[in-house]
Amino acid sequence: MSMSEEEERTLAARAALDHVKDGMRLGIGSGRAVAKFIEALSLKMAEEDITVKAVPTSVKTELLCLRHGIPLTTLNETPRLDLDVDGADQVERGSLNMIKGGGGALLREKIVASASDTRIIIIEEKKLTDKLNWKIPLEVLPFALGFCLEQLRRLGKPEVREGTGKLGPVVTDNGNYIVDLDLGAIEAPHKVEEELKGIPGILETGLFLNLADKVIIGTSKGKLEILERSSRHR
Repeated sequence: MSMSEEEERTLAARAALDHVKDGMRLGIGSGRAVAKFIEALSLKMAEEDITVKAVPTSVKTELLCLRHGIPLTTLNETPRLDLDVDGADQVERGSLNMIKGGGGALLREKIVASASDTRIIIIEEKKLTDKLNWKIPLEVLPFALGFCLEQLRRLGKPEVREGTGKLGPVVTDNGNYIVDLDLGAIEAPHKVEEELKGIPGILETGLFLNLADKVIIGTSKGKLEILERSSRHR
């Protein structure tokens, strides 16, 4: 019997716990797989009597950590982290390049990933792909939205992400908008990243390149697949 996607996420999240040691400074990402990790981390702390400090990448993650008794810190207090555990919307096999930002937390997620010595990604099987082709989330300064959309239309099909349960666009924890850019299959992600970063008003992109050291995948067969970034992709 095949595992559900929720069970796949739980499997990957629990496997990531093997990398958490007493006294670690953690970055904790956002999303459904990370929520499973937070639950499992809380149990590990209680059962093994270990302590950690965590920097959450979103308000939702912060509230989950508080609910589960995980002590928090900030990058101002703890500018360097030992380990970052996060999810992804899509991971490219081989390079382990990713697209993230489906939950709108991409700016903080990229900062925390860059501040971490080791980055582990936990996903379910369907998020692994041979080539990135998901829409790229972009965090955009509201003041520059019209200008950015005009520039982005020269590259692909941009769309301002609309909120659910409210009227108007999604507003990030940083007070910015999210624009999803459809480019189809992404043949040269580093070039795309450079072009997007060159547009004033785009604060960050959902292309996470060379920012995954290990990807833990929960599969439908109930087994783990573990991918590590090779030296040629570093």
